[in-house]
Parts: sequence; structure tokens; C-alpha cells
Amino acid sequence: MASTSSVCAEVMTSSGLSNMVPQGHRILTAEFKTNLLRGARGEWLVCEVWMLKPGRQIMFAEAEIYAVSGNQRQLAV
Repeated sequence: MASTSSVCAEVMTSSGLSNMVPQGHRILTAEFKTNLLRGARGEWLVCEVWMLKPGRQIMFAEAEIYAVSGNQRQLAV
């Protein structure tokens, strides 16, 4: 599940940032770091992404992955 969570975080971060760049420009990941806190076990995964620093050439963002079961939500990545 770790690789699934990492890919989810990468895709959602890139998707979120793509809305913030001028039309015709593309997103390229320069660095990607993952801290695995625990296994993501639940009915589905929820990814939250936010911008830390919107630079001209490099943007910094952070994402968190939560495993959700019913109304329980646990941070995984």
C-alpha cells in the first residue's frame, strides 16, 4: 500500500499545482519525499494537498494521505 499512497500523493499534488501555472506550462516533480507513518488500511484513501510556497519556477507543496473507514480517518502518509 505504500507505493499506492505515494503515487496518490504525487498525482494529486501535481494535479493541484497544474491549476496554478499559466496555460501551456507543465508540472515537473523536482523532488519527492515520503514519510510512511503507518499502513493505510481503510475503505478508501483521501488525499489533501496544499501549497507551501508558490515560486516563479519552483512551487513547494505538501500532501497528506488519510485512510478512511466509516467516519474514522487515520493519517497514513
